[in-house]
Parts: sequence; C-alpha cells; structure tokens
Amino acid sequence: MSHVPPIKNAKIIQHIRNDGFRRGPFPNAKNNLNDEVITAAQTTITGWPGYTSTPLISLETIAAACGVRAVYYKDESHRFGLKSFKALGGAYAVAQLVNEKKKPGATRQN
Repeated sequence: MSHVPPIKNAKIIQHIRNDGFRRGPFPNAKNNLNDEVITAAQTTITGWPGYTSTPLISLETIAAACGVRAVYYKDESHRFGLKSFKALGGAYAVAQLVNEKKKPGATRQN
C-alpha cells in the first residue's frame, strides 16, 4: 500500500543546524503539559471503544530521494472518523470536563 507520488530529481538543497538547541528535560511544571498529564491522556484515549493504533506507512521513494534509511507517515485519516490526531485533544478535553461535572459535589450549571 503506497500513497507516495513519484519524486523525480529530488535533492536536499539546504541543511540548517540550530546551534542554539540545548536538549533538556521535559518541563514538568504542575500547570503545564507534563508526564502525568500526557500519561493520563494516553491511557484515557487508548481505552475508548474503537481505539486502534494508527498505521505507519513506509515512504520508500521519499527516503531514497532524501538519502535516508526510512521515512514513515503516520496515517491518522481513519482514527475515530476525525481524519486528524489533533481533533483528539478537543474530544479528550470535553471528556475531562464531563468527568469533572460527574464528580460528587460538582455543581450543575445549565
């Protein structure tokens, strides 16, 4: 299964190195996107009915044109009928809000 259009005469014309980049730990501030929040979101979403991992499609022609061993495309086009992984963030946020409202002591607003 290939979704790769043919590439003719492709070449890398420029490579830019970011000398200012410094690898560091992921920011784990309490009010930030942190390891705990990421793990909770992943656990929740992978538990939804109909969840399946999205396939990685090998793009051999592009890899060969770029002179690298492999390039893969993560095909999100079938996930929950949303056509994009980005839409999962909104669905997850709504699920979190609904769960908060279900908690004992939560006030109901109309």
